[in-house]
Amino acid sequence: MAAPSTSLLKQINRATMDGAGGGDDGYGNSALGTAAGRAYFNGTDGTNSAGPWRLTENGATALGDPTTWDGTTASGWTTIGDLTYFTTYNGLWVTDGTAAGTHRIEGTDGNVGNLTAAGGSLYFSAGGYSRAYKLTPPSETVTLAGLDGDKDQLYVEDFLTLPSGLVLTSTYDFSANSDPRRLVSGTGASSHILEFEGEPLAISLGSYYVTVVGDLAYFVAETADGPRVFSTDGTDAGTHLVSDVEPPLYTQFVPAGGNRALFVADGTIYSTTGTSATAVGQAPDDENWNSPVYLDGKLYYGASDGDGNSLWSHALGGANDTATRLRAGRVESIVSSSGAVYARMIDGRDRAVIVRTDGTADGTTALTDPATLSEIYSMVARPGGGLLVDGRGPEVGREIHVVTGTPGQAPAAAVDLNRKPAGTRFGSSRDHVAQFGNQTLFFAGDGAQSPQPWVTDGTTSGTRALWPGYRFSDPSEVVATQSRAAFTTEGGEGAELWATDGTSTEPKLISAQYPAAGNDPSKLTATASAFYYLAASATDDWRKGIFTSDGTGAGTLVPLPAGAPSGADVKSLKAVGTTLYFSLVDPSSDSETTQLWAMDTKTGTSTLLSTAPASYRLDRGVVAGGQFYLPLVNTDDNENQIWVTDGTVEGTHDLNVEPGRRGSKAPATLVTDGTVVYATTPASQPVSVGSVGGSIAEYSSSLHLSRITGRTVERMTEGEDIPLEAFTEYATVLGGALYATSGSQLLKIASTATSPTVVKQFPGEIGWVTAVGGALYFGATDDDHGTEPWVSDGTEAGTKLLSDVNEGAASSQPTVFFRAGTQVAFGATTSALGAQLYAYGEPPAPQAPSTTPETPSTPETPAKPETPGTPAASTPSPSAPPTGSPAPATDSRAPVARVSSAAKPADSSPKAYAFEIQGSVVAIKGMRKREECRGQVEILVTATTKQGTGPTAQTIVKELSTTKVRVKWADGKCVYRKTIKVKKKQLPAGAKLEATVTFIGSRNQLPKTGEPIELKID
Repeated sequence: MAAPSTSLLKQINRATMDGAGGGDDGYGNSALGTAAGRAYFNGTDGTNSAGPWRLTENGATALGDPTTWDGTTASGWTTIGDLTYFTTYNGLWVTDGTAAGTHRIEGTDGNVGNLTAAGGSLYFSAGGYSRAYKLTPPSETVTLAGLDGDKDQLYVEDFLTLPSGLVLTSTYDFSANSDPRRLVSGTGASSHILEFEGEPLAISLGSYYVTVVGDLAYFVAETADGPRVFSTDGTDAGTHLVSDVEPPLYTQFVPAGGNRALFVADGTIYSTTGTSATAVGQAPDDENWNSPVYLDGKLYYGASDGDGNSLWSHALGGANDTATRLRAGRVESIVSSSGAVYARMIDGRDRAVIVRTDGTADGTTALTDPATLSEIYSMVARPGGGLLVDGRGPEVGREIHVVTGTPGQAPAAAVDLNRKPAGTRFGSSRDHVAQFGNQTLFFAGDGAQSPQPWVTDGTTSGTRALWPGYRFSDPSEVVATQSRAAFTTEGGEGAELWATDGTSTEPKLISAQYPAAGNDPSKLTATASAFYYLAASATDDWRKGIFTSDGTGAGTLVPLPAGAPSGADVKSLKAVGTTLYFSLVDPSSDSETTQLWAMDTKTGTSTLLSTAPASYRLDRGVVAGGQFYLPLVNTDDNENQIWVTDGTVEGTHDLNVEPGRRGSKAPATLVTDGTVVYATTPASQPVSVGSVGGSIAEYSSSLHLSRITGRTVERMTEGEDIPLEAFTEYATVLGGALYATSGSQLLKIASTATSPTVVKQFPGEIGWVTAVGGALYFGATDDDHGTEPWVSDGTEAGTKLLSDVNEGAASSQPTVFFRAGTQVAFGATTSALGAQLYAYGEPPAPQAPSTTPETPSTPETPAKPETPGTPAASTPSPSAPPTGSPAPATDSRAPVARVSSAAKPADSSPKAYAFEIQGSVVAIKGMRKREECRGQVEILVTATTKQGTGPTAQTIVKELSTTKVRVKWADGKCVYRKTIKVKKKQLPAGAKLEATVTFIGSRNQLPKTGEPIELKID
């Protein structure tokens, strides 16, 4: 069998720099443009900084030498004749569409904008936008265009061009306190500020809402009676008050043929040709009325009514005044291209999509899917039909895409610069990983967005984004039952709770019974089959209540016990096995008394365990030896204490551990093989509590350690302190010992030790130390490899480089180690691919994804019986490290290979038991001939013991040995036989000894785990 190796598990991002839109620097919305039948964009090849590109039939052409761009952001594409002008941060540029014909216009250094073509000349602003300039090709001489009034005081906002050749300039006057915006008609000596009835017009919102329609410009200007609609042909005599109707300041004017324009005021659609306005229809509402486009007798727009944002079409005039809702969602923009109408929309789950419509609901079809085009920054009509879209696709990152008007035809990348690695971003904590069934939930993003939920079973085909196109914020809490995982993120209405079974294509939003802004689900915890969390309850003045869900439906409110104080506010939750611990604050108590309760989730019975003027830190509690240990913050002296409970009143006590100070770095509580290790800051050295009155409070840089076995407390560290940072994030447990980092040291603290020992000293810092299976995984730095993934068995000799992922001295900066099926997965960065997901171990045979649909079921209530499971806070059952061969894993699919075994004691010994394990592999497809009998079986021997009683009872599984033996052909079957020896001193008292056989098959077979075989001990 091949040695284990590190391989790319899933390339979450292709090697691309999001080049088409200029990366993630916000220039995408203005970078894409068309001029003279050509398409241009601002982009980067990753090797060089952003700069101008032209789309061609064969891809893209850089307009100039990319090494000179130096972050140039190209935009404002404007064509006169065969030349196209654009702006960058360092001036005005011109191109004929070739690299050789692209250069900067001399004398235009910085702050150039507002490019407008009029009468064969180019108008633009420069010099801090306070001056108007003119250039007439082919000459490249720039002259001052001149505006009415003091040229040093008029700030040029934009230029607009009338067919008559007149240039309208939107300006405002720096010298005026009221900052009025004006329209200046013409340039040079003949320019003047437009007037109406002898008074200068003050336009409301500047050039953005001045629209040229035919021979006229429409805009909203301020009058003594408020804002009104005006039109102008560029002369005072040709400037008219269109209507006495008061329009919104942000009125948008829609060209409707000739000089006719449409606009909306107070929910009514008006039509005007420049001198008067006529009502032609009623809009659903003028709230969020946006992006209007008129085509073939219909007006298309986005608007909001009582049912939310939607895309609408509107047949105008008389009996034909009909508004039709085409599609629900927020409209971002609408364009027409070659006689078709396209809308860029955001749906109810914040996903971007482009639709094409013919003005009917049945004829409105989505052209893109969030799974193939997850982000859409801008779109323009494509020369020749369809659209050019600045968007992000899973295969090429952010590039320019071609979207045709054909439904079902996926968008294709018009250009893939494909030069520089994108930066995959993983969840910020190992706590953002949860295992359920044979899958693991983790979070990863494409560098431009927050990490999104993914699942993996350890195979490439089984590693996928759960819901591509949905937008989530960073997860805050992640937990799992036996069959589902749940997490909380910030959504449009505050915190939201989601659940997944790993197969559903649509996210499952678990809302409380009273969904509303401020519901704020938190303190997420899980039993074997149900999730519990806190959320605001509308029935009780929005105090926090306990809700539960099995992950397939909305949460239901769990009634508080009859003995709870009236109006109690639930503060924290923790599920331990089938017991749910929760704390309540009595609002009627002057001392803010907190009650600690325990609920049996099988019967719904609750017991009051204790009351104290303190706050229980249930979320940081741990289980050891059948006891639940929890920190408690005393509100009188602001110190941390440790309490212990077995779920009964008699078994709930304060352990009187040496108190630690409460602060921004809370003391750590960890469990090692039945012993609790409790870290406190010295009482004389309070930890930092942040800024107080402009100064920083004192802080401690060290910790003291104590051990708790049962209810006996003793001090561990004597004469030396443990660095505080060693236990704030990276402490983990393996094989009965506690491991942590301190700068460049890997520390080990055995449950019987009096001080920590240094496992290994590295030249650089260590991070992300995590126990997976039977080994420690972490990132560390040495002189030859940079920062790479390492593995350790807890000894210096067993601490080795896992893999030099980014070969040579360059670092791969590994992060977030977690189990993925039978492998260990982690994020790492290479020069070729950027940050991606890697796996260590021998890949199992590929598995087809499950297609079983999720079956809705009724959410669990506290009184519903529940299958007991391993306590959520207990130490995971040990298992073999995923090194040379896969660790046993339960396959929930229909079996394709079975292992039948029989075990019997082979001999006896004063020091060991010996068992002969033998059996055969049932014939399956491709295994009818002797030459097809290939593979091995792996025999795992474990000892299982029970600790504790009642709701905190814990099952401890200890691995004794792992052995492999080759399958052989005999008597027409594939058989195996092996004698296993187990040392008697390895067996805990009362242990149940079992052997589990896993078949590691041939190329036609899948791994399969047999049922555990009990080994009888005489």
